[in-house]
Amino acid sequence: MEKIDLKSKINLKWLIILEIFLLAILYVIGMYVNLYVSYLSFNGSSAAFSAHMAMGIITGLLAIIILLLTIREKNWDATYFAVISLVFIFIGGISGIAFVNGGQDPYESFSMSVSFIIAILAQFLIIFMGNKHKTGNTSSA
Repeated sequence: MEKIDLKSKINLKWLIILEIFLLAILYVIGMYVNLYVSYLSFNGSSAAFSAHMAMGIITGLLAIIILLLTIREKNWDATYFAVISLVFIFIGGISGIAFVNGGQDPYESFSMSVSFIIAILAQFLIIFMGNKHKTGNTSSA
């Protein structure tokens, strides 16, 4: 039986690009839901709201995979930013649950937006730290 080399099959950079793309779509759908979906539709009957929730779960799972891959590569700088991204995706999800259950508090909406910005910036920094790790460039310019 042939052994599958997961390192050659899973490219961390492309997973991060996918995560950034999904986070951007998640943000756009979230803005649509926030502006155009009535509060009564939050029971799951709105397709946009359901898509937003599903994509939130997918981005959270993908963030866990990215974290595990950075740990496997022993790239501790990238792992640091992967943890930050995962934490802020989680905070965004908790804020979303509070937003729906708390009557659409604007502070929860703001928390989701800020969490998105921090998570997406952390994903870009993972790519940067991954390139730095591969080239062995540790100098600061």
